[in-house]
Amino acid sequence: MAPEKILAKCTLEEAAFRVLNTPSAHDKALMTEEIHSMWRTGVMTVTHDLDAPAPRQLERPARDARVKLVEPSCAPRLGKGGSPESRVAILHSLAHIESWAIDLSWDAIARFGRAEKMPRKFFEDFLAVAADEARHFSLLAARLVELGSSYGALTAHDGLWESATETRDSLEARLVIEHCVHEARGLDVLPGTIAKFRRFGDDPSADLLEHVIYPEEITHCAAGVRWFTYLQNRMGGALVVDDDDDEEELDDAARVAKRFHVVVRKHFKGILKPPFNDEARSRAGFQREWYEPLSVDDRAGAEKAGAKAGAGAVTESTTDGKGSETKVAGVGESIAKKIDEFRKPIARPRLDDAGTGMGGVGGSSWDGPGKVQRPGPGEGPQISEAQWRAYLGEFGDSFVPHSQVQPPRSPG
Repeated sequence: MAPEKILAKCTLEEAAFRVLNTPSAHDKALMTEEIHSMWRTGVMTVTHDLDAPAPRQLERPARDARVKLVEPSCAPRLGKGGSPESRVAILHSLAHIESWAIDLSWDAIARFGRAEKMPRKFFEDFLAVAADEARHFSLLAARLVELGSSYGALTAHDGLWESATETRDSLEARLVIEHCVHEARGLDVLPGTIAKFRRFGDDPSADLLEHVIYPEEITHCAAGVRWFTYLQNRMGGALVVDDDDDEEELDDAARVAKRFHVVVRKHFKGILKPPFNDEARSRAGFQREWYEPLSVDDRAGAEKAGAKAGAGAVTESTTDGKGSETKVAGVGESIAKKIDEFRKPIARPRLDDAGTGMGGVGGSSWDGPGKVQRPGPGEGPQISEAQWRAYLGEFGDSFVPHSQVQPPRSPG
């Protein structure tokens, strides 16, 4: 049976396990694009089958040997972007991060969607995040090919997934550490990376980072903030705080922020390092009172950090050394709407919000990359045919222009 037909019979939970069990990062990306298309067009409609037994969780997503893994201390030095080799190293590192971000998004669906009785919108949000990460990986991989390299040409480490294993038993902790702390850190450093590529004349790479990856990463941080807040609201204010904290009257927003501090201190080693990109964080709904108190190494110092914030806290410098700023300005209307959508609060779920059964499909491996269409006009950041040909040509797969793809038939 063709891979597309197999996927069409899957629930979103089953599709998540198929991606997680797929060894190739390239196939993970292509398969994610296909699933996202099927969901948007109504070919796939069910989140999970409540009548089917819960799948066994993976200790680690499948990975092939394309990328040689090393300890973080042995990973290639990225440099400052002044040489072609340095820029390739930076792009390769980003591509590797995006490849794991695909798995992390699907793992949120597979590990926590059913177990935590999350509403349908949770599944849809992390499917959208997975699709973004897949597109980012494919574009970065294509850019590496254009620069005479490829994904897997350099060694890399898996620190991102290793940190995720520490939060595998808690959706709350996973949202805080992976989808707030780490995502927001990416927002802090990306403007400087973009400036490096601009400074040394690599505008195509800078455009990719600035106009596609950077603004969409804001929505991913927003998803973490949104669903962490949802969990707190679902608990009805029954938040657990540090035992040595004094009892105090807090409004809902302050209690959520305080709970965030508790979870970070429990699951994150060290402090949150400034300078912070306050503008991008704010657009994600990630307010200063959530993270600035965590930029000092002790609880008593949190009060000092708060006082410092009131006097004008350090913010991310986004200058490129020539006085110009690299910021979120220029984000298209469609992405601005996407950011706003991810920031909308989620109501408590109804009993029927979870998907109902549609039957399962055996097996756990993806039978091939299939064919993935580029977005049509107005459907999001555009992927040029040249980029997709450069990427897909390396693997002998067929590129299908959007204009030649027939719309899927409605179920039944």
